[in-house]
Amino acid sequence: MVTRRPYAGFRPHTPVRPVFRCRECGGAWPCQPVRLVLLAMYRDDRRRLAAFLAARLLAAIEDQPYSEPMELAERFLGWLPKTSKISDAKGGNSQMTADQRNYRE
Repeated sequence: MVTRRPYAGFRPHTPVRPVFRCRECGGAWPCQPVRLVLLAMYRDDRRRLAAFLAARLLAAIEDQPYSEPMELAERFLGWLPKTSKISDAKGGNSQMTADQRNYRE
């Protein structure tokens, strides 16, 4: 059965602070599984996804004062797909879904 929510029943890959490693797979967070989930959750509002990740980036920079901030920025934001000017002009959906509100660290 195919679901409209590809992340339903998915065990959340949440970060362990202060190292920001994935609690589920041990990879550097955001790991590949959570990237796919986040892209699905925020498919209609990439700006909100960028804001969500930027907030986690700031927490990582604060938690890891000896890490290179630009390397952390690449890790947290560098994987985001580029938006087109057409989709950028439309703006994003300002309402958060229940799944977005419930996704926690």
